[in-house]
Amino acid sequence: MNNTSLFFNDNILYSQIPDYTLLDHRFQNLQSVSTYLKKTFFITDLYKKQLIFFNSDPKLSSIFGETTYELFVDEKNIVLRISPEFEETFAHYIHLITAHITDHAKGNEENAFYFSFRAPFSTKDHQTQIIEIKAFPYSYIHLSQEKLPWINFYQCNLCNSSSSGKLSLHNLHQENEILYLLNPQSRCNPNHITLKQCDLDIFLLACQGFSETEIANKLDISTSSLKRIKAAIMIHINTQSTAQTVAILHQQGLI
Repeated sequence: MNNTSLFFNDNILYSQIPDYTLLDHRFQNLQSVSTYLKKTFFITDLYKKQLIFFNSDPKLSSIFGETTYELFVDEKNIVLRISPEFEETFAHYIHLITAHITDHAKGNEENAFYFSFRAPFSTKDHQTQIIEIKAFPYSYIHLSQEKLPWINFYQCNLCNSSSSGKLSLHNLHQENEILYLLNPQSRCNPNHITLKQCDLDIFLLACQGFSETEIANKLDISTSSLKRIKAAIMIHINTQSTAQTVAILHQQGLI
């Protein structure tokens, strides 16, 4: 991983200092939650370019160390714990999350949402643990009604799954989930395609040996629609067969 910051973006321009008054209270609440519920959070302040860490989950002490509260840390302290084979994917995920949050802040959307994904971290004794990371954005609204991304809250939980990946966006109002499939052929600023569960169901059913006609009947769509959905996904990620597509979906934790 190069020296470019993973969590911070120099291109976000603020018209003035955001109001930290209420945020200070929220930080105090997070410290209390971290203490009493034994949770681990880290917060990225996009204005001050600071990373603040709250850690009291004993299950994660082998990764993040012993209990710490409101500790300002270098982002390398987190990055260095990511398993080397997942560093590039982790960076791509953060890039997509940041891009979405920035676009959301510029628009007029009021929907509440969060991202989640699973990442392998190395423990101090060189074991691997899968951590589920949830990212919650918090925008700054200026008196002029200018809306800018400001704070991202990341919640860390030990995950029982043995697979990493599955970057997904959860809309808290509409209760839908959008899944992100990276193009593995693109290593720099990667292209991606968003999927719905019904898109994945096509390949899940294919794994079970069902024909395209049977899958179309089960999903209540026409065979031509099914072929069109499959082709769009396969063209985007440059795969030549259903089996090859399934392998990539599995590699990225989507099936």
